[in-house]
Amino acid sequence: MLSVPSDIHREVEVKMRVASNFDCAPYLQDLPGTTLVGPHTVQLCATYYDTAELTLLRWGITLRRREGGADSGWHMKLPVTDDQDGAREELHLPLTEGAPGDVPPEFIAMMAPLLRHGNIEYLADVNTTRTTYTFADRHAKPLVEVADDQVIVEVNTREINAFHEIEVELVKDSKRSRKVLREIQNRILDTGANPITLSKLASALGPAATEPPDVPDLGPLSKDCLAVDFIAYVIAEHTRHLLMADVGVRRGMPDSIHQMRVSARRLRSTLRSFKGLVDLERTQQLRTELSWIAHELGEVRDLEVLLERLIRQSAELSDPTDADVAASVIRSELQQRLEVAENNALLGLRSARYFDLIETLITASSQPPVTKDAFQPARELLTSMAERTWRKLAKGVHTLSFESPDTQWHAVRIQAKRARYTADAAATISGKAMRTYAGKLATITDILGDLHDAHVAELFLRELAQSPNVSGPQGLALGRLLDLQIQHNQIERRKFTKAWPPTRTAARGAGLGKSD
Repeated sequence: MLSVPSDIHREVEVKMRVASNFDCAPYLQDLPGTTLVGPHTVQLCATYYDTAELTLLRWGITLRRREGGADSGWHMKLPVTDDQDGAREELHLPLTEGAPGDVPPEFIAMMAPLLRHGNIEYLADVNTTRTTYTFADRHAKPLVEVADDQVIVEVNTREINAFHEIEVELVKDSKRSRKVLREIQNRILDTGANPITLSKLASALGPAATEPPDVPDLGPLSKDCLAVDFIAYVIAEHTRHLLMADVGVRRGMPDSIHQMRVSARRLRSTLRSFKGLVDLERTQQLRTELSWIAHELGEVRDLEVLLERLIRQSAELSDPTDADVAASVIRSELQQRLEVAENNALLGLRSARYFDLIETLITASSQPPVTKDAFQPARELLTSMAERTWRKLAKGVHTLSFESPDTQWHAVRIQAKRARYTADAAATISGKAMRTYAGKLATITDILGDLHDAHVAELFLRELAQSPNVSGPQGLALGRLLDLQIQHNQIERRKFTKAWPPTRTAARGAGLGKSD
């Protein structure tokens, strides 16, 4: 959706603080199966930027313009959400993209949901004397790079800090290179070095740089927590996810629109499910705005899913000519629609209305809009909510038959998603049985989602086949794809019939619907 840097590097490293006179060279000798190359010394001069409130640093993001070394340019480092210790993603733009003080607009656009109305300004200069050592395997392929950094931090030419640190970074992520990294790390830690996770700048700026971001992580929760604490936790958790997914959308990352839309829906579901515990007047507008942004994103997501589905299924047609004809006409039609939908969504994400929504969510995460009834234990309330959404779902399924129209199956899908969202929330403090139940609901919502996708694809294909611009051969190919949707519809209905009894059993195991 945006023009984003093509040079993206996944960085996996560990850092250690050492004494100013520490010499790491002796601890890099005689590593079995490796060849040591170096040392090589270079001067690095980096200028860092952030808001006056250190918004980016508090989110774990660094933005700099660096001269010197092999990777001179504009760099932005972002945390990643997987389990790799020390992993960050580094985005590069050349120095020509912005003079000192002129941050590239691509980076500012990506960070817009975090910055909102904040202005990026000069923060500090970090001057580093870097001595590097590279470990290569027996085939001379680099595995790990060790950087011995003597660092001076200045603000407007005034020195504010100086320190010495060692970075050990993977050049190639493999089992062998990770083993080498751990060995070097252990050798240096054994000398009394201190492991650190902060960037050089955050280390220098002190406590202000390590304050929580605008939406703090409030977990984990106690099983005995109050409903007010639980509501704040859920709002904060999904607001964090929404903001990070939004950054992903602006970077053009796969699945980001879907994740952002899910976060908006879960936030709206939370406010709906806690009816009576949240202030109706204060939350009605918030629910309306969450519905609006989910709709804006929904058009893009639905078209992405439809396009991916039909192109994949076109390739499965037995006649190669049919496959090519169907793919061509579908791609032409849906990509036009997708471009319009993406532009509309991007306008929404850039609007003052959307930034007002973010501000409201941030406030709600620290000051949840609750009534006095929310100051009671959350666990019983969550079980009651899960019971209520389960009963509505069970009632909907009871009226469902294999031959029921697609609209009725879709209504059950909506009920299943609400039950799933509630079960997911309850499972955070309610134990294994509720987690098992939530997992079963995830399975049936996936099945019902596939069934709905087949129905949407069927409607689209019927519409497209009737277009005056579609030729006879194109219509024939679309008809064969249409037959596939009807077959998939029947398959998903049979899957649901098999998946429902285990879901009902899991609900009983979680203590739900016992009086049925």
